[in-house]
Amino acid sequence: MLKICCILYFLLISPVNKIFIDNAAIWKQLDETTWRKENNWAGEGYTFYQTNDGVKRCVSQVYGSGVYVVSELTFYKVEIKNDTIQLLINIAASPAHRDYQVMEKLILNDGKMKTSDNKFSFVLFSKTPVIYDIQNPSSGKMIPIEELKKHQE
Repeated sequence: MLKICCILYFLLISPVNKIFIDNAAIWKQLDETTWRKENNWAGEGYTFYQTNDGVKRCVSQVYGSGVYVVSELTFYKVEIKNDTIQLLINIAASPAHRDYQVMEKLILNDGKMKTSDNKFSFVLFSKTPVIYDIQNPSSGKMIPIEELKKHQE
């Protein structure tokens, strides 16, 4: 019994387990939230979610000036490594292949998210996903997160 307690204690205090717990805590703060870039004239944001098959994703949106008009949607795969949020994009020539490249690195700290180079910062825009309709962008209508959760590469 003492041996089992010692093993459990070691597992709970080990650095690997701490990173896993920290990474899970980071994802819990991000999942199904929308973050808006600070001091950006037209507006730009990230919405984080998990697909129906369990893949962590992020969609980037660029809004219109003063009116929420989506001009582009970009889908990223999300990995959290050592407290860093990595946004990856598949650069393979064919959709059947996978060749992920890190496009952005973000750090979440004290309720703010910053790029790893500190060039940009993001604030929590909504605790629920805000995704505007790309099919009819000038409508300003939002689409449900369930539509994004279906998105596969």
